[in-house]
Amino acid sequence: MYGRANGNAYEVRRLYVEAFPNRALPSDKLFSKLHLRRKMNASLVWRILREQLYPFHIQRVQALIAPDYDSRLAFCRFVLRKGEENPDFAANILFTDKAIFTNNGIINFHNNHVWANENPHAVVESRYQHRFSLNVWVGILKDRLIGPVFFPNRLTGAVYFDFLNNTLPPLLEDVPLNDRVNLWYMHDGAPPHFAVIVRNFLNETYNNNWIGRGGPVPWPLRSLDFNPLDFCI
Repeated sequence: MYGRANGNAYEVRRLYVEAFPNRALPSDKLFSKLHLRRKMNASLVWRILREQLYPFHIQRVQALIAPDYDSRLAFCRFVLRKGEENPDFAANILFTDKAIFTNNGIINFHNNHVWANENPHAVVESRYQHRFSLNVWVGILKDRLIGPVFFPNRLTGAVYFDFLNNTLPPLLEDVPLNDRVNLWYMHDGAPPHFAVIVRNFLNETYNNNWIGRGGPVPWPLRSLDFNPLDFCI
């Protein structure tokens, strides 16, 4: 009522009577006191927030379902066990992933600013009628990025097998021999990765030292936070 009346005590009383005709009518001073107390409480809250707390951004994470927890725990135990046998085990994993980039992209307007003395009226073009996309594969081994390699937007098991057989080996030629000998290949559970021809090739080429769907070591579903490429690259 105080806000609707713009602080006019007499108008506050009139509005209050209209809204609550069967209630006792408070004095005009009570309305102003309540308003002042509210302002003081709000100031107190902000002071506490500034002095004792810090603002943090909310992080978006992959939602999990019930069976995911056991598979994630099993994978963590596997890595810890292998790490006890070889402290450099995690560094020997060739983590891989694919991502599709489009000319529309994703723009975060909340954090995207142009700093200038005058408004430059900056614009970002989007919603193209002519659209294109790129399916990009990248690997990371220790501190070395492998790739990128551009795949067709519709990746098949045959195309992925050809990549493993003919494209990946030249990309690994600059990797020290000792690292290649001890290498573990990792990929997620995408359908092309699960093709029989792909799994047979990985079993033979990496002597069962690979991580993925249907492999010797299953990659836990919905575990983007386990993959350095998804986590930070």
